[in-house]
Amino acid sequence: MSVPLNCKWLMDSQRTLAAPPLRTLKLNTDAAVVQGRDIFGIRAVIRNDKREVILAFSKLASCCFSVDVCEAIALREGLWLAKQHGLKVDWVEVDAANVAASIDFKNLDCCASFVFVDNFGICKDVGVSKCQAISRCGNGVAQIISSS
Repeated sequence: MSVPLNCKWLMDSQRTLAAPPLRTLKLNTDAAVVQGRDIFGIRAVIRNDKREVILAFSKLASCCFSVDVCEAIALREGLWLAKQHGLKVDWVEVDAANVAASIDFKNLDCCASFVFVDNFGICKDVGVSKCQAISRCGNGVAQIISSS
């Protein structure tokens, strides 16, 4: 049985890291596009309910994609990380509202639609039940890592 994900946009006033419920994990992802150089950085952090980092990664890649597609790629890579390590991730947080919404609606209106389809499938594989977009202030660790 398919359970719809609960995606929502949180107010910009959320400036602190929200811990997931007891005994669950949360994935935060971010992307930083370097304008004029056709590269972008993607990062992901998986934390437990005590806000401890369980896994994290960062990568640089070449691109000619929009910021939203780069954000979706960061999410896909974070989901793959969880899947490869056999982790069940309950929450996903991104700072791009379009990417959070694409999890439920499978936004296919772009040249990189496969990324959105992958995200939808991998979310189910790793058990994501809640996906939300937060302000950049609330996604600080992933943002700092992706910009460095």
